[in-house]
Order: sequence, then C-alpha cells, then structure tokens
Amino acid sequence: MALLCFVVDASRLQGAVLGSIQQCLLRLANLAVLRAHRSGALAAIESIGLCAIKFDPGQKSYKLEIVFEPRAPFSYRDFHYAVVNGLTAASAMPQEGTGQVSSLSSLLSSQWSPETATKRIVVITNCFCEPAASFRQAILEAAARCIMIDFIELDLSDHTNDQCLYPQPKLTGEFHVDITEFENCTFQRLQWNSANMSRLVKEWLRELGTDDEGSLEGVLCFQSPLLNSTRKIFCTLYPAVLRLHDVIKPCQACRCHGLPLGSILHCKRAICPVTGSDLDEHDLARSCLQVGEDTVMQMPSLVAPPEPGAAAYFHVIGSVYLALLSESVLFGMPYVLVSSSEADIELNPGGADSTNNDHVFAALCQELHSKDTGLLCKSDTDIETGCPTSFVCFYILLPSQNGSLLAKRIATSEELLPFPPAMRTATSVPDDVRDMVSLSLSKMEAQSYDPLQHERGCDSKLRNVVSESLQFRSSAPEEMSLRPNKQFVTATAVLAQSAEQPVGRLRKNLHNVLPRQQNSTTQKPSLPLNASQVSKGRSRKTKS
Repeated sequence: MALLCFVVDASRLQGAVLGSIQQCLLRLANLAVLRAHRSGALAAIESIGLCAIKFDPGQKSYKLEIVFEPRAPFSYRDFHYAVVNGLTAASAMPQEGTGQVSSLSSLLSSQWSPETATKRIVVITNCFCEPAASFRQAILEAAARCIMIDFIELDLSDHTNDQCLYPQPKLTGEFHVDITEFENCTFQRLQWNSANMSRLVKEWLRELGTDDEGSLEGVLCFQSPLLNSTRKIFCTLYPAVLRLHDVIKPCQACRCHGLPLGSILHCKRAICPVTGSDLDEHDLARSCLQVGEDTVMQMPSLVAPPEPGAAAYFHVIGSVYLALLSESVLFGMPYVLVSSSEADIELNPGGADSTNNDHVFAALCQELHSKDTGLLCKSDTDIETGCPTSFVCFYILLPSQNGSLLAKRIATSEELLPFPPAMRTATSVPDDVRDMVSLSLSKMEAQSYDPLQHERGCDSKLRNVVSESLQFRSSAPEEMSLRPNKQFVTATAVLAQSAEQPVGRLRKNLHNVLPRQQNSTTQKPSLPLNASQVSKGRSRKTKS
C-alpha cells in the first residue's frame, strides 16, 4: 500500500510560508477525493502521513511530532483537522543544527500500522542546516526498505526574514550535489511562489493516484524520411488536465464502514458494500454527503440535490486572444452555439424578438472572428451532463466564419497538470538536422482540414461484424422460436447449468421442466438454443 509521508520543518518555517504549505496539503486531499478514476480502479488516496519538526523548550531540543498518523482507510475529515490544528508554528532557539537528521531517523524507526508501508518521504524546509553526510545512515536505512526521500528547500531570498526564525546559515559544500549521490534521494530548490507550490501539489497527487493518468507511448510515422532513413519518431503522451467529480450529492451510508450505498431517492435495498449483508434502519446513516467516488461526510443537515436546469447560463467575464490560448487547457466535448430561431419568453421575458437576437449574435461572431478573440465565461452548468455543478466551470467561446460559436471547457488551476520534465527545458537542435527536417516537411503540401474527406472506417468495420454474425446464425435450426415462453427459458437455463453433466442426467432435468406430451400429433416445443448449444446437443445425442 502506497504511503506519502510529509515532514515539515515547523521550527524554521513561519507565517505565510507555513500557511501556504497548509493550503497545499489541504488542496492535495481535496483533489484526491474529487479525482475521477477508472471503473474498478483503486481509490486515489490510500494513505498519507504528516509530521512536523518542532522545538521543545523544556528539553531544549528538537523533536519529531506526528501530526497525522497514516492509516487505512484514509480519513479525509481527520486529515483536514490535523493540518489546520496540528501543523502550526513552533518556537525555536538559534543553535547548531535543527534536528532534521534526528527527526528523519525517528520517523524511520517509528512503528506505523502493519497494514501500511512507507514508499516516499517528503522533507520540506527553508534550509538544510546539516551536511548531506549527516543523513547518510538514515538514507541507507530508507534504501534498504525501498523508500524514496524527497528533500525540498524553499528559497525565501526574495522575501523578508520574518518568514523564518533565523537566517539561513552558510554551509561548506553543496547539499544538493552531495544528496543526489544516493539513488533513493531527490533534491529540489524552489522559489517560494504560487506556481511552484501548485506544481508540487500535482506531483504529490500523481504519487497518490492510480494508472488513470499514466503516460502513453506513441510513434509518429512518416511516408518519406525526415533525416537519412528515419521515418519514425518515438514520443510519450502525457495528460494535460485532471478530470474531477465536480458534484457533491446527498447519499446514505452504512454505519459499520461509512461507505456510500447510493442515492437516497433511488436506493431501495440497503446492503453493506463490504460484507454484503442487509442493513436495518439503525445501521444506515442518511444525513451524508458523497464527495467524489469513495468519500462520505456526515452532515447535520442537507440541502436538496440540484436538479437539471432548463438552460445553461454563460456569464461572460472577459475576452481572450486566441493566438495566445494554449490548446492543452481545452478539454471535454465541444458544443456549437447558434442563434435561437425563436426568442424564449421564459428565458428572456419582455426581451427583443428573434430577428434582433439573430442580428446581435451574428454581429458578435463577426466581431470576435475579425479580432481573433474568444469569450471567457463561467457557468454553474456542466454542458456535457446538462446538470448544475457544485463548482464553477469555465468555458471559452470560439468564433467561426459561419456565424456560430464553439464552447469548450477550459482548465482551471485545480485541473491543469504540470508540463512533463522534457518540456521544461529547451532542446538545442543542430542546423543540419533542422534543415533536413524542413526539407522533408516542405514536400508535404499543406491543406485545410475537411472532415468529410477522412473516415475512421466505422461502416466497413461494422459490416464485417454483421457479416460474421449472419454466418454464425445461419447454422441455427429453422424452427428456432423467436419469442420463447417462460418454460422454454427455464429449460435453456437447465441446459446451461448442465453443460458438463452426462446426457442421461440432462434428459432427466429437461423432463422435469418441460410439459409431458399428450399425444403424438402434438407439435414438439422448440428450444431457443444458440448455435453452440445445438451443436453440443447433437454431438451428445449421437454418442448416446
């Protein structure tokens, strides 16, 4: 079971810096419970641990305080309370060392629950005041247990010294060079800003997640070579956005495990999802909210679930230059917006008629298209489901030449994933390679895209499927009944259950199910057997 354990140096991080770390951990938990994963996949959160390095004035020494002990299943509510109330600023005294080495050793020697196993430790501070050699014993112990250690140092040089209790000391040697000599260690020195903190959250979320957002290997194949005999380019596909369950809905849960049982309105029979046993009235907790797929919160009162609205309202908040808009932030099904042929009285009582509506809409599209701009909107409706959402959705309306708008979801800070490592640094290309690739591409004539000229082959594929299906059914008997009655369906079930039984026992089972014949002139009932069952029956009859 995966475990991501954080060690925050609260003796050095103070004020706004410690507050931003709290917000990062809370956002990590929020995104993890809202994260959409494939059907049948494991939950996004398996376990998280949180520790803090604090100074004990009585003992005049630093100690490791366990703020949230990792356990399974993960408690979303308890983690929130632990981060807010337990990860607070601590008093410290300027002295040699900060107890970072001793705290890490104490964490590795602590006895977590037997069900959990630490896989990655994240140490966060504004300065590692002890040399890398001091961490050697703890690092080797972690390596023996297959534990990765991430050392994150926040650079506060652009901020005032009141963000930490005392300034960063001058150390001999380079910590980041010495620590990366260990294979199970990584080091990051980051400027303290919102962009870097948001990227850290998404990297931690990836550690907690499933293979839902894993990368995909791809190959670009060209008809003519790009360089010498090179016709293929190997690449990796990374997801650009994070799909979230943006609906918080009432539900009922079992009191024994706290797992959701389904909608309050549609669940007729209460069954524990773990044990499979029926639940009585006192075993149900009805005042619950389901957050994401697996998280349930007990609430003292509930608000009625939102109902699908008659219209999706797009509130325009600004315009965006399309030339500066990245395609990686657009996701979801596109929808075409056209002017309504008739003005809806309910949506616009006392408003303009349909003619003015068409003219204004056409003028808007023409003006946006001429300026190469789009409209940035927010809405409380998910256009893919047509239902109100618990969180605001942002859309971009793209103009076209034919007087219509194209609406697409646009990623927000919660949904946008960080760029892959290869995209963060520019690649220098030799001139000869660039010239040969340019020459190869110049041989391909650029053209406009016409979707009517490109087909996925759905018709031919389905025709083959239908053709094979017809050939398969041609071996069925002509007298096969198309509308079997209840007795024949029961007989078919007997055949299916008795496939491996002797022929004599099979005849006996059918004799008990089918009605006895009154006379020889009565037509024998025909069983609705498929081809495979008929062939089996004939072979057994021949053997008998």
